[in-house]
Amino acid sequence: GGDPEAVISAIDRAAALIEELAGGTVVRGRIDCHPLPRPENVIVIRQAKVNQILGIDLTAGETARLLERLGFRVTDTASAPDGTMSVVVPSFRRDISREIDLVEEAGRLYGYANIPSRHRVREFVPARREREDKETQRLCELLVAQGCLEVISYSFIDPRKIDLLNLGPDDERRSTIRLRNPLSEELSVLRTSLIPGLLGAAVTNQHRRADNLRLFEIGKVFFSQGTDELPLERVRLGVLLMGVCDAPFWGRDPAPVGFYDLKGLIEGVLDGLRIGGCEIVPGDDPLYAPGQSAHLELDGEVIGSFGELASSVVRAFDLAGPVYVLDADVEGLIRRAGEVRLYEKITRYPAAVRDVAFVVEESIPVGDLLDGIREAAGNHLERIQVFDVYRGEQLPTGSKSVAFSLSFRAADRTLTDEEIDAASAAVVDLLRERWGAAVRGATPA
Repeated sequence: GGDPEAVISAIDRAAALIEELAGGTVVRGRIDCHPLPRPENVIVIRQAKVNQILGIDLTAGETARLLERLGFRVTDTASAPDGTMSVVVPSFRRDISREIDLVEEAGRLYGYANIPSRHRVREFVPARREREDKETQRLCELLVAQGCLEVISYSFIDPRKIDLLNLGPDDERRSTIRLRNPLSEELSVLRTSLIPGLLGAAVTNQHRRADNLRLFEIGKVFFSQGTDELPLERVRLGVLLMGVCDAPFWGRDPAPVGFYDLKGLIEGVLDGLRIGGCEIVPGDDPLYAPGQSAHLELDGEVIGSFGELASSVVRAFDLAGPVYVLDADVEGLIRRAGEVRLYEKITRYPAAVRDVAFVVEESIPVGDLLDGIREAAGNHLERIQVFDVYRGEQLPTGSKSVAFSLSFRAADRTLTDEEIDAASAAVVDLLRERWGAAVRGATPA
């Protein structure tokens, strides 16, 4: 705004112009009606502070002369031992209200170019990343390497989305926390699962004709612990697969995403995190289709579940086609992640491969058979792979045939046929005794 104290100067100038240009006569005296005169703005400035901020060595008198050249009135110059001065700010400088403003004015008039430069050497210590942060970043990189795209969804969700997940009445994911001032009903509770957010992203993409999706999210979920307690926060990993595995190609039909595609992705992540000993056991979560889900167990602790979503959930979210999801505890994974990868020297001795197929009851998990083979085959078993599962009329009712490829190798020598045959026989004997397995194609004794 204008300077209220400039009125006297303005009317004096106006009277002088009237006398000079219009031949008027100026009458001595003024009539000044100013009921609320503005008090003077007095700021105390310390010379030591001026020198500290500007990095120069001025005297109080030099600073006073610089300020007076700008219309400031300096009183009590250097009256105190530290060179404290009282500065009256002119009424037209309404931008000056603090000591630092006067320091800036003195420095500006002194000339910034006249202030010497000083190179201060500082020791910068890089911030240390916590192990959890590094392993979480590695988890993201592993998922991206397998073709997944990261999504970030709201921590607030529609409570009706939880009902659409087909959860049991006592499921902890129903213990939502309602906000006191939600933006809308669709964002009125804190999420207890990442699955609704992933499904929402899938719906948005499918409406835009993006049907082949590999999405993941790492984020916090929140569980109520009562009205007097803060919510329990957990970091979870959610993965969603749908559509086909590969891009369309004229030489073959695209294969739809299946249960084992998600299982392979999980195994790749576990291998990248250097986590061993994870067991995959059948699950019964109502979120998934019957017989199409499994739990991840590490050291007897369930750290996640995965499988094909129940058809009712898929329809409730207005999605087309089967959808496969993973819901896992990130903290449980990171806690068991290995920091050092061990390497072994490549042996120059050849491997010996034996293929064998066992007929077992349908209810026996293949994972149990794999554990039995590892137990019986001995230290020379290098690799084991399931390459065929057969069910058909040639087998007894309620049975299946599982074919394994066993690779044996020693680091210091070539294994003999007798050693390999003995290991293979031990495998056959253990599986027959423990699960009643019969070698397919073998003549009954």
